[in-house]
Amino acid sequence: MRPLNTLALLALVAAASLAAAPASATPASPAPAHAAPAPAAPAHRAAAVHPAAPAPAATAPVAVLAVEARSHEDEGAYALAFASLRALRGRTAPDADLELALALDAVRAGSPDTAWALLMGARLSSALADSTDHFRWHPSGPGRERMWLDGRFNGWHWTVARARAELALRLRRFDDAALAARAAVRARPLSGRDHLLLAICAGRAGDSVTARDEAGVAVYLDPLLPEAFYLRGLWAWREGHRAAAREDFRSAIRLDPTFRPPALALVRLELPSARPDSLPSVFQAGARRATMLVSAESPKLEETRASDQIPGLYGGIPTITLPDSVRTRMNQTKPIHLEVSVLVSETGHPVAIDFPYLAPERYPAWIVNQIGQLGLRWRFKPAVRLEHDVPMWINVEVILNP
Repeated sequence: MRPLNTLALLALVAAASLAAAPASATPASPAPAHAAPAPAAPAHRAAAVHPAAPAPAATAPVAVLAVEARSHEDEGAYALAFASLRALRGRTAPDADLELALALDAVRAGSPDTAWALLMGARLSSALADSTDHFRWHPSGPGRERMWLDGRFNGWHWTVARARAELALRLRRFDDAALAARAAVRARPLSGRDHLLLAICAGRAGDSVTARDEAGVAVYLDPLLPEAFYLRGLWAWREGHRAAAREDFRSAIRLDPTFRPPALALVRLELPSARPDSLPSVFQAGARRATMLVSAESPKLEETRASDQIPGLYGGIPTITLPDSVRTRMNQTKPIHLEVSVLVSETGHPVAIDFPYLAPERYPAWIVNQIGQLGLRWRFKPAVRLEHDVPMWINVEVILNP
C-alpha cells in the first residue's frame, strides 16, 4: 500500500508515527539490503515537476501536512512537496530542518533563487554551525517528517554545506561554492564526492592548487567517480603530463562510456597544438546526478519507494583483510561489520557508494579506497518495479577482518 491514499489514512499514519517516537528523534538509519526502498523511475530521468501544484487543505493537521510532503518527496513530486511544506511552515514554529527540506524541494522543483535565499538565511546558517552532536551525523531517511515539527535542528550540518556548495556552483557563485564545499569536506573528510565538489568549485574560483590536489584525493577515495578521473587528467594535461592525462581520461571512459568530456579530451589530447579543456562546472553527470542534493534526478538516498524485487549482490559478503599497519593503527582485534549504501543501476552495476560518517582518526582512508576498489567488481541482480528493471539504493555489508 502506498503511503498517501486519502486524508484519513494520512492522519492515521501521522498519528501513529508521532506516537511511536518523541518529537526530537532523529530519522532511522537506512534499512538493511533486504528491506531497502526502490525507486519509481530510472536515475537518469528527472523527477516530474508540477508547477501548478494545488494548495494543501488549510485545515489539515500539521502532522498530516508533514506526512503528505514526505510522501510527495518519495515519489519525486517536488513541487507538490514544496507546496505542502510551505503550508506547514506557516503553521508551525520556526524549524531549521523544515527550512532545509523546503530549500531542497524548491530547487528540485525548478526554483533555485528561492532555494538560495532559504539556504543562506540565518536559520540554516545557525544549523551549519551546529556540529557538536555526532549522533546526528547521518543522512535523513524514513520518518524524516518528524524532524520538521519540533522547532529545533535535528539534522546533519553537512547537508547544509553540501546543498549550498552544489547550488552555488549551479548559480555560478564560485567563491560561495568553494567556501561551502570546504565546509562539506570538513564535515565529511572521507567522502570522495565532497572532495570532487571542492576540486571543481576551487578550480572555478581560481584556486588551482586546491583544485588539483583535491581532484587527486577524490580519485583515491572514490574510484567509481569518472568525473574525478577526468578532472585529474585535465590538471595533468595542463601541467604537461600527457601520458598521465591519457590514462586518467581512459579510466573515466571505462567507468562511464556515456560520459562525453573525457572521450572528447582524449581525442584532443592527441593533437599537438590542442590546448587543455577549460575546467568543468558540472559536479555529477548521468545516473550519478541522483546523488546530488539539489538535482531532481532520482532515486534519492533518503526516499522510500516500492518495488516488486530489490537488488541482490552476486557472490558472498564482501570482505577485506586489514594489513598489519592498518590493524595496528586501528587497534583492531575483532571483525568490523561496516554497512554502505550502494546505488545500483537498472543494469545491475554500482553507480555510487555512500558511506556512513567515518571518523578519519578511527578509519584510515585506505579502507574507503579498498571498499571502492571492491565496488568496481560488484554486480547485482537489479531491482524490478512493474516488470521493469529500475535503479535503487540498497545497503551492503562489508566485513573488515583483522
